[in-house]
Amino acid sequence: MIKIVWWESCITEHQLHTLIELSNMPGVEVTVFSTSMENETRKNQGWHECDWSLIDMSLIPSPGVGFILNAMQRQNESIHIFGGPFDSWKITAALFLSLFFRNRTYILTEPYCPISSALLDNGNRFKNMLLPILRPIKFRLLWTVLRARLEGVFTISHLAIDQLLSFGVSREKIFPYAYFVPPMQVNLNSTNVEVKRDSADKDLRLIFVGSLNHIKGIDLLVNAVNKLRNTGVRITLDVFGPAGRLQDYCWSSYVRYRGVIPFGEAQLMMATYDFLVLPSRYDGWGVVVNEALLSGIPIICSDKVGAASLVQKWGCGAVYDSTAASSLEGCISKIYHDKEKVLAAYKKSIDQVCQVITPKCGAHYICECIEGERPKGLGEESSWYSEITTDFLKGKGQD
Repeated sequence: MIKIVWWESCITEHQLHTLIELSNMPGVEVTVFSTSMENETRKNQGWHECDWSLIDMSLIPSPGVGFILNAMQRQNESIHIFGGPFDSWKITAALFLSLFFRNRTYILTEPYCPISSALLDNGNRFKNMLLPILRPIKFRLLWTVLRARLEGVFTISHLAIDQLLSFGVSREKIFPYAYFVPPMQVNLNSTNVEVKRDSADKDLRLIFVGSLNHIKGIDLLVNAVNKLRNTGVRITLDVFGPAGRLQDYCWSSYVRYRGVIPFGEAQLMMATYDFLVLPSRYDGWGVVVNEALLSGIPIICSDKVGAASLVQKWGCGAVYDSTAASSLEGCISKIYHDKEKVLAAYKKSIDQVCQVITPKCGAHYICECIEGERPKGLGEESSWYSEITTDFLKGKGQD
């Protein structure tokens, strides 16, 4: 019997379905501890609260130190996995207690965001000056302490792999990972989503789903579409997400803000478009990429999106160089001028990639890693990443 204790600041759809699959595996027992029942950001994006009855989950009370200590003592024979351990002091405390009790301990982590503008607090100039300097130092110190004591790290994106290797984490302890959501079962008769397309429609129809902010790069996409329209490219863009500062963007009859997609209808909505576009300046993974692929449409994304690795691995979309001027415009223009051929080529790969981004695949991978059924760390090919080549893979990572 494999006993897994999963610690998380807040369980969202990113993890829930994988945890359900883990719990349903023969010979596996999963206990989940979380500090919160609701994620405000996801709620604003139209997500609903998860159905906790599907997993064995307990909420960590406040202040929680006694609860965590008691849980560690009761679960000292279990394997402990910490998702986003630095998002909550309670989860961080539980992580160090797990190491103190010499439990088999793993971390699941995204990279820390290296973009200074993502850390800024408009009300505190002193804080704005210090945060971009202190954050890399903070994570380097944390990983210097953790790297020798952890059994492994499930990493989300190439950037996370690079960061961990630069912090001296051994290659044998790094397991490339992803996020997983299931295909949504939607009753077409009970939804208002328009699913029919005009076969004679020659426009390239793009959809963006996410927060309307600087990090997600929505300004880059709106500007690119407007410029392409001015050159005669027939293109439309529909934007879905929390409203934010709508006045910051140039809306028109072909660049439209459409509100928040009702929960459970994202994949059905995406299926009515040609491409999902994710032009993020930074994105730990980008679960909307999974949603789009499961809906049957290919991706256009920047190379700063974690899920760009998945797109490159399976050839199910286009990844553009975010550092090159006008690269997003060029990418969209190239697709537009050979639309039918490009769509046909990408869609051949989508059926294949959808077989490896199921929650069941994620659950089996975790079990295989902790049972030692896979080669350790970065030594094997991943289902979710193109060839893993980094500056640090040539011997710089160490215990």
